[in-house]
Amino acid sequence: MPHPGTADVVFQEEKLRKIVDVNLSGKGFDVHAKEESGAWNEAIDLVVDKAKKQLIKNKEKIQSHRADA
Repeated sequence: MPHPGTADVVFQEEKLRKIVDVNLSGKGFDVHAKEESGAWNEAIDLVVDKAKKQLIKNKEKIQSHRADA
């Protein structure tokens, strides 16, 4: 069975700032996203959007390379 990859999520609180750090890795990709905000839900939404954009960009890049081959 192939290894599905790993996901590390770190939540930090520094004074009034909420910081969320996400690291995703798998076969052929690594995604790192870090965001901060005054509220947990906003910091989580921001970091998820950032990671999602990176994953979509990576997917399109892979599909483009396959189409060129």
